[in-house]
Amino acid sequence: DELGMTPLLWASKRGFGDVVEVLLAFADDRKELISSSDADGSSPLHHAARKGHNDIVELLVRADATINATNDDKSTPLHWAASHGHMRIASLLMQGKNAWAVVNEQEDGKTPVHLAASHRHPELVRMMIEGAPKNVSAKLLLGMRDKLKRTPLFSACCVGNNAAVAAAVAIAAAIALAAEPATQAYGSSRRLQRLLFLLLLCFLLLMLLPDQQSTWHFTNTSAVAADSTACH
Repeated sequence: DELGMTPLLWASKRGFGDVVEVLLAFADDRKELISSSDADGSSPLHHAARKGHNDIVELLVRADATINATNDDKSTPLHWAASHGHMRIASLLMQGKNAWAVVNEQEDGKTPVHLAASHRHPELVRMMIEGAPKNVSAKLLLGMRDKLKRTPLFSACCVGNNAAVAAAVAIAAAIALAAEPATQAYGSSRRLQRLLFLLLLCFLLLMLLPDQQSTWHFTNTSAVAADSTACH
């Protein structure tokens, strides 16, 4: 249509799993069908991942959709799943060799970890760090910077350092420090001291910062929008 949308793109976006199954079953060229893209270069898998349609993502992955396909701003389906907090879909998109998707960068340099952190999904941050390839350390993932030189933690702070972000800091710090090799005889004890200090700091943050979870959607919308604008 005028938006560059095909029937499969619309069905994937709207969550019509039965329609997706029929289209895949009767396609003359299935590969061409699932590789179709809209005017922004987004594939059916992009749309299903963004909207959280687990069953459709599974159908498209089984049909050999290109998991790391990028659209016009270099976003992959994992970028979209991460920004919307879709844990199951992110896990599916990171299976096996596709775990490398976690280090893919958008046009602005943001990785899926940046997006999960800045959209307040700490458990998803942890899952992606733990699910990354063995030679991609937590320290590397948490140290990656976007085009504005911001790390995932910096991005999280831009939208409000509330209890959820403090919890993500504790998780990330623990994983990153545990992954560091001991380079000196006293390295292990020194790392342990640093870990305990960071965990204590995060505990204090949890105690001192107000719990914004209950008021997030009702009273702080404009404030968060202002914070987000200030960081762009």
